[in-house]
Amino acid sequence: MGHLLQTCRDVQEVLEAIVKYGNTWSTIFKFSIKKINSAVYFYFDPVLLYTAKYPLSARQSTDIALSGTLRLLYILSGRNIYPEKLYLAYPKMDSKAYQKICQCEVSFNAAQSYFVFHPDQLKVPVLSHDRSLFFLFNSLLEQKQKHLENENSFAEKVQRIILTEFKGQIPPIDVMASRLCLNTRSLQRKLAADNTTYRKLCQNLQKHLSSAIMKNQNKKVSDVALLMGYADHTTFRRAFNKWNNTTSE
Repeated sequence: MGHLLQTCRDVQEVLEAIVKYGNTWSTIFKFSIKKINSAVYFYFDPVLLYTAKYPLSARQSTDIALSGTLRLLYILSGRNIYPEKLYLAYPKMDSKAYQKICQCEVSFNAAQSYFVFHPDQLKVPVLSHDRSLFFLFNSLLEQKQKHLENENSFAEKVQRIILTEFKGQIPPIDVMASRLCLNTRSLQRKLAADNTTYRKLCQNLQKHLSSAIMKNQNKKVSDVALLMGYADHTTFRRAFNKWNNTTSE
């Protein structure tokens, strides 16, 4: 991964490579990038299950990710690339420390953690860019990515998509099938080969995730219901109690 980043054309391509191949070196972060109006948003979110089980560690990892990203961009470009704004999905702490590192305004309690860059900042060239080597390393990482995907079961792939792309909220089976470029019957058949069903997989994931959140973040069932995508917290309460054979407030 490091070799590929060193051969990228510019800072924009560096961030795009991190997003594309992030799963080859990190299993706890989901990276994404979007251009909205006249700004570029670079997201770095810990996987929901990791945040639920280890909230403090997830926050520390986010701090490392944001400072490490800016340091990486400096090493590759020889210039300080600072965002226009930083959003963090955590309660406010010492904002001065973040402002010192990022040289920008910081907002806490956001829905996600991300940088906001001006597009011109991302046009800064990488000092060691080399197109021939870039295509070589890009090809090698594509092969590694395919190898990693083949190592995981289909059920694990579905679970990972729910955690990273749907933030732990369960999509209808037809939506998941569409995401995987399958029809519903093919999705069910592939899960059956892993000795599970979509319903069973989702129930087990919800049980594990909601229990981790309740245990480590001291939230009430009604709060977790909203996080898990339940419009009616009473329905979630019944499901939660059934999963754990308990009664809760």
